[in-house]
Amino acid sequence: KIQRVLGRPKSTLRGKGLYRIKDHYLDFWFGFVFPNQASLERGLEPSLWNNESALQQYFSFKFEDFILDLLPYLGIAEFNQLGRWWYKDIEIDLCAIDESTPLLFVGECKWRENVNANEIMTALEPKADAIPWKKPSRTVLFGIFAKSFAKRIQTFHAYSVICMNFSDLEKIFVPKTTT
Repeated sequence: KIQRVLGRPKSTLRGKGLYRIKDHYLDFWFGFVFPNQASLERGLEPSLWNNESALQQYFSFKFEDFILDLLPYLGIAEFNQLGRWWYKDIEIDLCAIDESTPLLFVGECKWRENVNANEIMTALEPKADAIPWKKPSRTVLFGIFAKSFAKRIQTFHAYSVICMNFSDLEKIFVPKTTT
């Protein structure tokens, strides 16, 4: 299935979106297997398997998709809209809106270890300020999702910040088994 990804929630701009393959298996196949099919069929090992940066970039995008899918189940708010947000040179991984409060959730996903949340927030706070939705009456909440953190924070300037890593997500979504 092909999915249209818009740069802003409730965007009605025609032709301003991106098109992506929604199925993870087909997306990986067209991104990695198909371009190397001839080498694979000859039994040669494609150099792509050794290209760590291409694989890490692929998994980084999939991590963003994963968190975007989980966001409604994290208990943060009742979001009316969620997705990514971009405008000109500003890009935000996660943007969600709760119209009733009004709450703007802005998040960043980092597919790496030992993330410093202060550094991420230094870059993310001005990006969030560029979003014109319901200024100045809105409340802004930030989220940072990563493999692991070197430094977590709960606040940055006047804002609340949620920092979640893999083990935090596991505690929420993986039931404990008793033996």
